Amino acid sequence: MEKRSNKNPIPVIIGIIIAVFFLMAVGAGMALIYFIKFDNGNFSVRNNLWVKKMNDTFPDDEFTYVCYDMFAVGGLGAFKNRNVIVVASKNIPDKRITVGWNENHTRIVTDYNYVRYKEKLSEYYKNVMSRYFFPDEMKAVYWIVFEEKTPVKDYSFDEYRESHSDVCNLTVYMKYDGDFPSEEEMTAAFDSYIDDLEDKAELTVYLSHTTLESDDTTEGNERYILSMDSPTKINYLNHSITHWTVTKSEKRSREDIRTVIYENRYVNR
Repeated sequence: MEKRSNKNPIPVIIGIIIAVFFLMAVGAGMALIYFIKFDNGNFSVRNNLWVKKMNDTFPDDEFTYVCYDMFAVGGLGAFKNRNVIVVASKNIPDKRITVGWNENHTRIVTDYNYVRYKEKLSEYYKNVMSRYFFPDEMKAVYWIVFEEKTPVKDYSFDEYRESHSDVCNLTVYMKYDGDFPSEEEMTAAFDSYIDDLEDKAELTVYLSHTTLESDDTTEGNERYILSMDSPTKINYLNHSITHWTVTKSEKRSREDIRTVIYENRYVNR
């Protein structure tokens, strides 16, 4: 007579099912971790080559991969830009550096030269302005409308500055303890500056008694704006004085006093 097994197969089946689900969960977790790392670009051969290119090109600094750059779409949020990566610089760790394709995907570019030289450019042009204007304190800010990107090349400061000398885009903040210079004195200073220029300039000058910032709207503060179309043509030189009035409804209204010093003027070189 045949003996029947007393073992119940159900626990065994349940154990197998649990083991399968456990292995699947572990595998899915590992896959997710790998995907997240890969999606962040950590394992991208191309990204690592770009980091290596930065380290080879700028041997006095050290770069490490951070993440993909982001771009914003109006109303839809921000998305990864897989054509550009963000790297960290050992020399300027508080600055954000990018490297990646240019808009046409024809070469690799970086904003590293712009970032590392921006403050030095401002200091350089502050020294230039101090030849023509004599406030008690001065601050100059060199502007590039969009973050400047260059080929991955180790420009010296002078090389980088000269590569942008075709347009001098400056905002200068001047603080005076006493009276501001007269319009005639300021115009003479601008004329001297223009005579020494070899290129065109876009120059805005703020005059204040209290600060070196543009948001000071104190009554009597002044501003001059110089705009040049070319090294030989001035679009205009304008002068404005901050002025506030009180309306009939007792609200303050800003109505600056504006003067066009000259416009459409040609410079003899």
